[in-house]
Amino acid sequence: MYRNEQELSAGAIVFDFINQLPVIVIYCRKNATQWCLPKGKLESGETPEQAAIREVQEETGVRGEIIEHIENIHYKYIDEKRQLALDKTVFFFLMKKIAVVSQQYDPEVDAVEWIAIDKAFEKLSFESERRVVEKAILLLRQKGYK
Repeated sequence: MYRNEQELSAGAIVFDFINQLPVIVIYCRKNATQWCLPKGKLESGETPEQAAIREVQEETGVRGEIIEHIENIHYKYIDEKRQLALDKTVFFFLMKKIAVVSQQYDPEVDAVEWIAIDKAFEKLSFESERRVVEKAILLLRQKGYK
């Protein structure tokens, strides 16, 4: 039997425009089998906003500025390595790219890609992250971004 534990993470949909088309940054992990939005665990004393900014930069090399909170997603999973049953909450933010500051990524990252926001639905591995992208598209439109 695994010990139950809560885990908090934060991440973002980081957008930019290429040739006036909205794009977002995603990354690949697990030997190029999972495409994800950048996210990761909160460190001690860190706010979700601080964690999202840090994780985006560590996993994609992109420095971003938070526009607003999109939503939190919640799921459970088993971490065999740590013998834990995790109850996880991920805080997702809409973030605008400020700069690409590094081509050096976390060791868990296999590739980083800017993709047209509407093509992300086909590429992202998790339904919960595809739903967050849908909400981000609505927020971008509400804020006047096309």
